[in-house]
Amino acid sequence: MRKFDLKQPVHRIGQSVVYYDSLDSMTEKCRSMQGVKGIDGTVIFADRIRTSVGEINEPNCGFGVILKPETLPFKEKSEVEPVIMGAFASVLETFQASFRWPSSFMRDGIVFGEANCTVQKIKERWVYVILAAQFDFGESWSAEEQEAFLQASISALDLADQKMRDSEYKEYLERYRTATNLMERKLRISLSDREIEGIVEEITERGELIVKQNRGRAIRLSGKKIKTIQHIDVASN
Repeated sequence: MRKFDLKQPVHRIGQSVVYYDSLDSMTEKCRSMQGVKGIDGTVIFADRIRTSVGEINEPNCGFGVILKPETLPFKEKSEVEPVIMGAFASVLETFQASFRWPSSFMRDGIVFGEANCTVQKIKERWVYVILAAQFDFGESWSAEEQEAFLQASISALDLADQKMRDSEYKEYLERYRTATNLMERKLRISLSDREIEGIVEEITERGELIVKQNRGRAIRLSGKKIKTIQHIDVASN
């Protein structure tokens, strides 16, 4: 990955930028740096992440963001990730891409990216929030598109970070809910021990699905509990 300038203005994310040829783990690199060189808003780029996460096998690039906010308007750690995913969702359509719940990015029916958050909170004090994202763009992405996508994503994350700290993050939750393409949809969901069918009535601020089953009560599901999701309504045909 050649070095490039981030879009201006930079509010916080991108004030400090570090480049690596390759890393074993973006999350661990961010975690190790956050107490030393990792000033609030540090961005780490890597040309290659050697480990694999989810369906991304040997991704060809990745970036990490180190945030040290002290305070955020969230009660639970799990409330941070949906907001960050909403920031990603705000740029995907521009690149003919889409979001797949809970944290993957797709284009032309192929997963090309995955993101996750690692959060440390002690009582009411937020020690750090680490975002790690990795991508296998493939041949369908030109070098210019890849650079533009990374720039746009970091710019969107920078604005979302500013909004989070000002308690004005609700718009990102709505973008996240819309981008999942699951709200009010009829689904067949495979769990580890059974299969259910129903309609997604709500996606919570923690990113959980509230599914009203065809038979039985509504059930709350997190990404960790679900193996596969299949749309079975008319709109998906």
